[in-house]
Amino acid sequence: METKSLFSQSDEPEKEIFDFGSYRIGYFIKKNLEKSAENEDSLFFYGKNGQWVCGVSDGVGGHPRGREASRISSEGVRSFFESKGFDHQIFLANLEAINDEIRALKVGAKTTTTCALVKEDKIRLYSIGDSEALLCNTRGQLLYSNIPQSPVGYGVEAGLLDKKEALDDPDRHIVNHLLGDEVLRFEASSSIDFKKGYSLLVGSDGLFDNFHHDALLKIIGGGNFEESFEKLCQGFDSEAEEMRKDDDISFFFIRRVRSE
Repeated sequence: METKSLFSQSDEPEKEIFDFGSYRIGYFIKKNLEKSAENEDSLFFYGKNGQWVCGVSDGVGGHPRGREASRISSEGVRSFFESKGFDHQIFLANLEAINDEIRALKVGAKTTTTCALVKEDKIRLYSIGDSEALLCNTRGQLLYSNIPQSPVGYGVEAGLLDKKEALDDPDRHIVNHLLGDEVLRFEASSSIDFKKGYSLLVGSDGLFDNFHHDALLKIIGGGNFEESFEKLCQGFDSEAEEMRKDDDISFFFIRRVRSE
């Protein structure tokens, strides 16, 4: 029985590549460069018998206990699938329970969460807030991306903002819907085939504020997995001067490498 469980909210940079079933998986996490700040990102993975879930949560700066809200969400999603199995419909109700736990802190804590569930060679994607997911085919063509729940995200989706210009929009930090809100709004995809050679990227806004989608798709859409993963990590391993935004960064890069 193949089982793997992972949670990280490290203040020190971490990265690793591992195989799980038919998939090759790389993850990276690093806090922002401000030495006094804690990492408010967290990432999680749980897999069993070829089925798995992974994702990231990004505690919202400017709200108290964002790090704790991020941890509650990531640990809540991971522990749900570990104890309840890989059930899509029950999981949706679990998001409400996670939201209730964050609200029970009674300090206004907020966090994003974006995650991917893979079951029987099908993938579903879920998101709350402005963390993002990209799924592409073997040619780097986009198959699915969630809409960041923000004025900028909706503006790009409506064609009112150019994707590259949106990286520097002054309202990019505003997020409309978050775990911790009184009324919960989330996005869920349909079930999508996850074929051999397809690639998935799930990350916090620290990644997507520094790379626009076209650049990311060019990196993840083909070529050697290890080289693509290292290219994603470049500039984040050390105090890079070319980053658009200094923020906590966490992501999973996943490719299906076998068809069986």
